[in-house]
Amino acid sequence: MNSLLSIKYAVVSFVLTMAIGYLSFKVNHKNPDFISTLIALLAFSIIILSIIGLIKSAKSLKEAKRFQVFFGFTINLFFLVLYSYLIISNS
Repeated sequence: MNSLLSIKYAVVSFVLTMAIGYLSFKVNHKNPDFISTLIALLAFSIIILSIIGLIKSAKSLKEAKRFQVFFGFTINLFFLVLYSYLIISNS
């Protein structure tokens, strides 16, 4: 059960990443501060979701569905590392 929750968190992180890409493409020069703040909040929420997904993956190590556990763990770890790097590098 936790492995499916882990994959759901990874999918939500992916959808939010697509939203960040769309908002970054649509930044206008009239109000860039609001969109930049929204992008930062989305990136922070992706980090939180990735941490929760990693915890769910760690709890599901005893399950028989090894591929789902590995897939959820890998994708959540990827998003965590990616957005942590982006936030640290832009600070």
